[in-house]
Amino acid sequence: MNYTKLKDLTSLSDKDIIEAVAGTICFVADPETAPSKSTGKPVTKQCICLESSDGAKVYADIYSESNFMDRSRKGQKVIIASTVKDGKMQGVNLNLWNEKARLNLFSGTNITFVDAPPTTATTAPQQQATQQQSAQSQQHQQLAPLPDPKDNEFTRGGDLWEACYRRVLPVCGEAGAVAAAAVLYIDFSKRGVRPPTVAPAEALKQLLPDARKLAETIVAKGGYDYDKLPTGDDLDAVVDILIDKAAEAKSREAIGVAFDRFIAGCNRSRGDAVRLLVSDWGMFIGEVK
Repeated sequence: MNYTKLKDLTSLSDKDIIEAVAGTICFVADPETAPSKSTGKPVTKQCICLESSDGAKVYADIYSESNFMDRSRKGQKVIIASTVKDGKMQGVNLNLWNEKARLNLFSGTNITFVDAPPTTATTAPQQQATQQQSAQSQQHQQLAPLPDPKDNEFTRGGDLWEACYRRVLPVCGEAGAVAAAAVLYIDFSKRGVRPPTVAPAEALKQLLPDARKLAETIVAKGGYDYDKLPTGDDLDAVVDILIDKAAEAKSREAIGVAFDRFIAGCNRSRGDAVRLLVSDWGMFIGEVK
């Protein structure tokens, strides 16, 4: 999943589709209905505000009533992501006005609260029963099939997200399940297919085997042939894995700052700049302090 930092939204173009943003909800307004400026028809929307750890704040308007939230969500961390329908990304739309960014969250938007797993609250005995069930699921390495993409419920996002979360929870634990479920959700949504009914560990292994293998080769050799590197989402997947590996020894924040500085200072398209950086990955990481 390609996250865009809140502070970097103004560097993009008006009407861009954002794949994913993350932050903490610092404001929740009540839904309001008003005439549309373009059609004059009544439109109901809800305004919220996101804040990142670096202090950046961005307002967002929710247009899908299924995503409306109450004020108890204030203070919770959230992941807001677009989904893919008919091969096109849709959901989170960027609106730039007077050098200020605002997000429009339409029906294709998936909103996931990170502070709590996407299940209803449970009592202590229920939590113990859930843990036992998770252990049994991990032991048997088999989960119930996910909803068919032809079902309307599948396209609403929530059921698919929860199914992905349940699938990875026994393997990753609560600490890593949200991030892993997000990767699965985006991957399955892009392909428009349901995940295979296999063990969670196997599902994760099947995500990006080529990217992982290539990343390991790049780390071992310190780089790779520029002309043989992948492009697009495949390249981003390799970079994500490389950064995860490098973050075991160096500050992830320092790596991110150095990465952004290199891309910004390279007189090439972003894709070509990333390939150039990865082709000499060992030297790049060696210079990160």
